[in-house]
Amino acid sequence: MPHAKIKMLYPVESENLYFEDDLIKISFVFYENKIYYELENKVSSELQINWHNATFTYSSGKTTYLACFSPDDVYYYTCYNPFYVSNILPYGKVKTYMIPYDLLEYEYDSYLGSYYSIEGEIYSEFKRGIYNVGIKIPVYIKDSAKTVSYNFMFRIEVM
Repeated sequence: MPHAKIKMLYPVESENLYFEDDLIKISFVFYENKIYYELENKVSSELQINWHNATFTYSSGKTTYLACFSPDDVYYYTCYNPFYVSNILPYGKVKTYMIPYDLLEYEYDSYLGSYYSIEGEIYSEFKRGIYNVGIKIPVYIKDSAKTVSYNFMFRIEVM
């Protein structure tokens, strides 16, 4: 994999890929074909993320939804049980990773059973240069029945 420098451009500029407001704290780490994140709920209401409504946008403008997995649910390039909805308890914290859905291939093996293999990398379409990618995560606040959509923009500079 080429060396890449990644910077959050929006909603704030951040070299360490960190954002915080009154509702959440979130930080990201890009690694080959996964985007690890840690999200902390800062309020007394449970939060929910419906991953079918979360999207990844490539620099080309192509969009795909995001699949989310537990950090324990990976063995090399396979993963098994995506979260369709993530629940974050009041003042709770989750550490998981997401993968653009178009990098996943559903497979079946008589030994492994059903699983997803991870094909390709987030930067695979990139050559040296600077590219912008986006992540949209809708956060549903249970007590107020309100959704806040977070749109994150990152610059990836491939060396």
